[in-house]
Amino acid sequence: MLLPLTIVAKKGSAMLWKDISSYSQRDTSPRAPRTFELNLGGLRLCVTRHIHFEPTEWVLTCAPWFSNQVVGTGTAEEAQAAALAAVRKKLTEALAALPPA
Repeated sequence: MLLPLTIVAKKGSAMLWKDISSYSQRDTSPRAPRTFELNLGGLRLCVTRHIHFEPTEWVLTCAPWFSNQVVGTGTAEEAQAAALAAVRKKLTEALAALPPA
């Protein structure tokens, strides 16, 4: 049974990433945060270390553009920055595709 860890907010710039990691009750090892979420005006970005990927890889999920997209192997902060850059690029492309008003 997995229980959610108390949500801890990480402050960075004007955005607030939340630690939404969950752990097994039987897991007694030190618990490093491994899943972060950011909600921005209807967009939900989730950066996590997924069990079906390498243990060093950070994976981004952000509908409708990304579903388990590897965004880095560095620190959580680097993965969060890479995730924001990837979403920003998709938003820019979507806006450029709109016809002029």
